[in-house]
Amino acid sequence: MTSQDGEHRIIYPEAPGWERFLQLSQQTRYMSLTRALQYEFLGEQTTAGKLLDVGGGDHARYRHLLSCEIYHSVNIDPEAAPTWVVGVGQKFPCNNSAYDVVLSMNTFEHIYDVKFVIREIARVLKPDGRLHVAVPFLHPIHAHPDDFFRPTPSWFFHSLSDAGFTN
Repeated sequence: MTSQDGEHRIIYPEAPGWERFLQLSQQTRYMSLTRALQYEFLGEQTTAGKLLDVGGGDHARYRHLLSCEIYHSVNIDPEAAPTWVVGVGQKFPCNNSAYDVVLSMNTFEHIYDVKFVIREIARVLKPDGRLHVAVPFLHPIHAHPDDFFRPTPSWFFHSLSDAGFTN
């Protein structure tokens, strides 16, 4: 279910309840409930164009859930099998305004200069493109290779606005 709130699109999850909790619990033996909800969301999305996965790759656990015409990824970890391995602070090897959707799943908290990455995302995302970002908030420190912060909604609003995002 979606609702329009000014220029912001709000996506409401399915209502909570014991039946839903038990259903998700059966599906989440090897992942957190939060991650299961993220994957459920990804499985419901379709992209009629190009998608860039920041922090993903062909070995990402959610890769099979992504429905898009063209999939590319950037990651510092070659074991994730990304399209491009990039160094810390390195620009994405992508053209400006090349992607319809940019996705980043549980990656921002591992990036020291995440505002640089947000500017890169703004550069490669089409003006009418969509950005989907998931980050943990109440979650233990988990280094891969490091863990730097937990962003709040206010941080996202200001950081994305500073990078030129308006919607």
